Amino acid sequence: MYRFDCVKLYRDNSKSVLFLWEVKHVVVVEVVVGVAVASASVVVIAVIVVITAAAVVVVVVVVVVVYLVVVVVVVVAAAVVAAVVAVVEELFIVIVVITKQNLQ
Repeated sequence: MYRFDCVKLYRDNSKSVLFLWEVKHVVVVEVVVGVAVASASVVVIAVIVVITAAAVVVVVVVVVVVYLVVVVVVVVAAAVVAAVVAVVEELFIVIVVITKQNLQ
């Protein structure tokens, strides 16, 4: 709006040419600034996407590690329980055998 009002004010040819030259350069500067801002926006969006993807990867890795730790703990606990049960069974058998021998 401002540009058109100024063009009406500059009726002299030299001033019009000078003003149009200035307007052309202002438009070029505005286009360059607009492209720069758009590029910066794209870069910011790309950075946000990369950070979000990295956060998702970290969460997935943490979940997998926790899952593996739980699996290892369960397997070790099962092995310990199996070993204790085996020892108790052997002791029970020994006690039964000794008791039978004593009763005879």
